[in-house]
Amino acid sequence: MRRFPSRGLLWCVLALWPVATWAASQQQDQAAQNAAAVAKAVKDDAGKRGITLVGPMLTDQDLDGDAKPDVVSAGKNPEGEIVLSVWKAQQNRAVHLWTSPPTGGDELRSLELRNMVGDKRAEMVLELIEHSPDETRRKLHVFRSDEAGLREVLRLGYPEATPDEIKSLERVSYGEDKPGYRISDLEGDGNQEVMIRREPKLLRVKGRQGNMVTLVVGVRESVYAWDARAEKGGKYVEAKDRFHNFLPGRKPTRISASSQKLPPDLAKQEQDRALEASFNQAFDSENAIDAGPLNDDPTPVEVNPAPRAFWAADNNLDTAWVENTKGAGEGEWVGLDFGDRQEINMVRVVPTCVENEAAVKNTNDLTGFSLMLSGAQRIAVDRSEKEPSDSSVLAVVEMPVPERKFAPQVLVFLQPGTKTSSLKLVVDKVKRRGKTNDTCVAELSVH
Repeated sequence: MRRFPSRGLLWCVLALWPVATWAASQQQDQAAQNAAAVAKAVKDDAGKRGITLVGPMLTDQDLDGDAKPDVVSAGKNPEGEIVLSVWKAQQNRAVHLWTSPPTGGDELRSLELRNMVGDKRAEMVLELIEHSPDETRRKLHVFRSDEAGLREVLRLGYPEATPDEIKSLERVSYGEDKPGYRISDLEGDGNQEVMIRREPKLLRVKGRQGNMVTLVVGVRESVYAWDARAEKGGKYVEAKDRFHNFLPGRKPTRISASSQKLPPDLAKQEQDRALEASFNQAFDSENAIDAGPLNDDPTPVEVNPAPRAFWAADNNLDTAWVENTKGAGEGEWVGLDFGDRQEINMVRVVPTCVENEAAVKNTNDLTGFSLMLSGAQRIAVDRSEKEPSDSSVLAVVEMPVPERKFAPQVLVFLQPGTKTSSLKLVVDKVKRRGKTNDTCVAELSVH
């Protein structure tokens, strides 16, 4: 039997509801009054010290682990230099804890509290701009509060590109390459590394209508990593620099092809595997197939037309997808599926078998192919053309494979923003070489 609250209890709850709502409202009002009082106390104390606060006042963060909130703000000293100050909030008061030495900056860019070294404390990350007659520089400072006190653990500076310099660079960039920094956990250990962008990696290539195009495909970065063993309880130290690749490979979820030529031993293994699967299905009582009268044609054994299609995208130049039709293979295809729509910027094709020089000479030269994207978009690539004819293509670059100078590779750079859930390479034109009349793709990758 279901029981309902008594009428008296219900009236009691309804009577207390306004009281509870009023109490919560009073608590919110009191908290707002305390926050306003703390903000005023911080501003007043900074003024007594000759500091004019600039930018945000960051509150409700415990920097030193004492379970009491701290207040952080940037300000300008009487000389106009930016300093960073910390106060401890105590009810409606603020007690000054620390002010940094002058940072060298004269304009605040940003101030944030961020967990940089994997513990529960937040570090203060300060970005500034320093103007001089010769150049404008960005400055990055990281301050930390720990057992060694409030201290600076990283200081970096780098020149900022002027608007005129940025405008004069007629180029297409596949990532952020202007001077600046980024913060990321490269090692996956909970500690954040700081990377400063340096020299961009540029490719100067011929685009449509003979116009030269500068492609920015990556950037060299200086890396600064947290070293807990460094002096005074740890600090950031310069680590090995790295190349930040703007065109990482996209991993497909499925690789298939219209046909595939296999070595005789593997072809027989595939036939045996398919036949065994058919036997297993025939003897399964729930899924048994009625073969009909004995004089009927037997049901053909289904064989995957390309069981090793992944050879085209296994990052191994000793393997390749080889079409398996009469003639040179025009119309045959190998395709990659990605599951969902992804942005792709470049397609790399190694258009022949390249396990050795003899393989290059004895297999066909794939001179023209189409890239079929989801949504029926077709991009035609003709390696004999001096410049790309398709508006979706920025440039087509052909060069030797670095590991095997005798082998060609084709890089097809697409317009930024190109998206697809699949990509299919279709054989269009072939130049016959050798006796086999086989057309190969040693590598097909999407970036």
